[in-house]
Amino acid sequence: MASSCEQAAEARDALAQALYELLFMRLVDTTNLALASVVGDAVGGAAGGGAAGGGAAPPSSFVGLLDIFGMETFERNGYEQLLINFANEKLQALFVSEAVELVRAEFVSEGVRV
Repeated sequence: MASSCEQAAEARDALAQALYELLFMRLVDTTNLALASVVGDAVGGAAGGGAAGGGAAPPSSFVGLLDIFGMETFERNGYEQLLINFANEKLQALFVSEAVELVRAEFVSEGVRV
């Protein structure tokens, strides 16, 4: 059985994760609504229902993330998915950086100017 300190730490972590998730979803929704109004203005009318109307952005404008390992389609991406995508992007950047550095070192060893 977990101690009360461990239970408190788990509850704290769960609350922090829930707050981050809500904040992230609010940010995405606000961004999508802003994009919807810009797209709507560009085509001659306001798109979406606005924050008070509870409308969502039209399918033609949304915030999406693509990771290089595959395409995933979710009804809504959550904070955890953002972190996974961020980690994937960092790993890809590290891989590319290392690969470029290896090629550069090979060019230098062969006397090619870089």
